[in-house]
Amino acid sequence: MSSHTVTVAGHRAAASRLITATRERAESDPPPVSALGPASGIQAKPGLTWATCNFAVADLRRTRSDLHKLGCETSAIEGAPEICLFFTLHDPDGNTLLTTDR
Repeated sequence: MSSHTVTVAGHRAAASRLITATRERAESDPPPVSALGPASGIQAKPGLTWATCNFAVADLRRTRSDLHKLGCETSAIEGAPEICLFFTLHDPDGNTLLTTDR
């Protein structure tokens, strides 16, 4: 298991937290429409090293802290405040999940 892998036990809680944070963000600042997403039909084998799932949240630091409390390991917050801040983590299959502030 890599140092950034979400444990199976914490995966459901982490996914729920990311979905809640994303919903909160969407309600306060609706995101632009995107052609990418699960409905695109893109299929790939587990273990992708690039972000297959993106979450935009209103409070990036709080979301990262909440994930740590659930036992998830994430990368450091990176990026540029004037452009976009983000961190990553991995699901149990090793897929990269990207969490951004916009």
